[in-house]
Amino acid sequence: MCENAPSELGIRTGPDSFWIADFRRWLTASKMPFPTRDFTSNVLEWWKGSDQFGFVAFDEDRGRVQVARVEFEGSLQSGQLEHVLEYQERWNRYVAERNAAASIVANRAYHTSEAWVSAETEASGKESIVQ
Repeated sequence: MCENAPSELGIRTGPDSFWIADFRRWLTASKMPFPTRDFTSNVLEWWKGSDQFGFVAFDEDRGRVQVARVEFEGSLQSGQLEHVLEYQERWNRYVAERNAAASIVANRAYHTSEAWVSAETEASGKESIVQ
């Protein structure tokens, strides 16, 4: 998800700035393969010595990673409703393509943005006025 993103997304954050890059470097330094076959225990061990606390959440009862968050900084040229919704659709396609290509344990990525919420709310409001 973090590497080789299409330029149409205008991502301003480089792939080395994501927590997964830090985790990959840690695995490599620890002489372990990436991707790892023991993700949960490896990421838990890495996480305990990392400053990336807000990006990985663990399900203590099940002993596994519940969610891992990656933040992207994109560049939206305009705040106009049509531009925001079109940009959201680009993200929809990108995430769907990456999920389709991912393994079954890594194919549930999704994206969200305050801009999507605002635009969808505005679009719904305009639609209800027209009706």
